[in-house]
Amino acid sequence: MQEKQQGFGAVYSAARSLFGFNLYALFSILAFCSFYSARESFSYDYVFYIGYFDAIQKMQLSDIFLSLQSNLPIIYVSVPPSGLLEVGFVLFVRALFFFTESPELVYALIATISLMTRVFIMRRLGINWAWIVLINIYAITLFEANAIRAGCALTLIIFGGYCLLKDRKLIGFALLLSSTAFHVQAAFVFCFFCFFWLFYNFFNQSALKLALTGIGLGVSGLVVDNALALLNVSKMEDYSGKYVASVGINSISMAGILLVGGFFYKVVSSRKYVLESMDLEGRTLLPFLISSVPALSALVFATSLGAIGDRLWQFSFVVFSVFMLRVRIRDDFRYILYLLLFLCLFISNINVLIRYPLSNFLYPLIPYINIVPKF
Repeated sequence: MQEKQQGFGAVYSAARSLFGFNLYALFSILAFCSFYSARESFSYDYVFYIGYFDAIQKMQLSDIFLSLQSNLPIIYVSVPPSGLLEVGFVLFVRALFFFTESPELVYALIATISLMTRVFIMRRLGINWAWIVLINIYAITLFEANAIRAGCALTLIIFGGYCLLKDRKLIGFALLLSSTAFHVQAAFVFCFFCFFWLFYNFFNQSALKLALTGIGLGVSGLVVDNALALLNVSKMEDYSGKYVASVGINSISMAGILLVGGFFYKVVSSRKYVLESMDLEGRTLLPFLISSVPALSALVFATSLGAIGDRLWQFSFVVFSVFMLRVRIRDDFRYILYLLLFLCLFISNINVLIRYPLSNFLYPLIPYINIVPKF
């Protein structure tokens, strides 16, 4: 009887693995076809990136490094006609042009690699397909279909976190550091993560320290507001003052406050229980989750900087969602957190797909929108 049960278990496991592989392969093919068949109205940023890719193809490596040197200490490369792109992303794009001369194909390859690597890592983290689909619909729309550099950086952050969870510290931190060379936004998560990773043993010693840390970070948006305004970075000037309605108190920020607040309420109120459930993974998971609080605070308080707070939270929200789903909270409170996460994803996806559609990646599942770039 026991041997028969073991046999059924082996068959079930094999069938489940085969299903997962087929689903992954199907998503990869569909994603590549959607990206490769994209046209000017695919998204707001697509046409600009195709233009940048064409310009990068014509640049020599010496031109790239001379431009980087002139922009230091910010690791930007000036890309004609008026782009400032991070050096890691520029070098990655330039390397792909050794295999093809098509900017459209390079875009499709980068977007598909970024997306499917992230999906693969999320499955390795034990996240089920329903959450993977919900999270990545949001992430694709914002990042791979628009700010593709941020999509690559996001994938590197999640990949680096996975390596740290597997105790591969050198590779993990190398991936986290490299993410900042793909999009400066990743530096926000990276710096806060490193700080809390280094001082993990201090701030998790008591519920009071955790609570004070959360409160302090909760109002840090006021500090971020003033600090970023002082930075002489043209990319900050590009975002400042745009889409002001997306920051402050709104449905997105309120849902985020409920989600992040609910999670840290559980951590503080049941500190020993939650940390024991995370075991050694807590040293990686908790710093990533805490690092999202300043971004949420920037969304709520950094109204004078316009879209910057919104961009920081969009990026950090995906990071928070992925690593929160890795935390094993075994009592019924986890269902409240799942409900709050679903609420955040539902509101966010409605915003980027229906209220303010940003791409046609999901066409024909949703109606085609004639998107005209604004800048």
